[in-house]
Amino acid sequence: MLSENHRKEAVSLAAIDLLAAEAGLGVDKPNRDMGVDGTFREIRSRRERRLRAGLGLDFQAKSTERIGVSAQGYRYDLDAKTHDYLLERSQNETNPIILLVVFLQRLDGRSVWNGKTRLLVRSGVFWVDPLVLPMAVGRSSRRIHIPAENVLTPERLLDLMRRLNTIGG
Repeated sequence: MLSENHRKEAVSLAAIDLLAAEAGLGVDKPNRDMGVDGTFREIRSRRERRLRAGLGLDFQAKSTERIGVSAQGYRYDLDAKTHDYLLERSQNETNPIILLVVFLQRLDGRSVWNGKTRLLVRSGVFWVDPLVLPMAVGRSSRRIHIPAENVLTPERLLDLMRRLNTIGG
């Protein structure tokens, strides 16, 4: 049986996959976790085949059952190692990366339900541009602020891809 942390990670990545599928995007996942949990990719039709196209948008995903709420949005304590990696990566790499914070809401110990007419995943997925993360030194975690409008929807995901010039060149 999967550990609790592995279950949270699997549910979180499934929620991200659902959003990408609804947006019509593919998700490439590396065989090993080397700082990137996946890459969103545009899918195009060429000669009656569907193929990955354009540049990808990398993401690092973090799941949590605790997220702070403020008038401006949300607060999340990101571990310092991930914070520093994302900030350095965003400043020094050409391929863009975003942080995805997946808030798993449990009810009766579960965050996923399946019924006759619906599959329900109780989660919220939020995105953060690492370039707006504050610099911080000497702590084990960094409190980050996520604006209320940074809820990741299929439409917002497509918008992020367009803004990063990964759709349509």
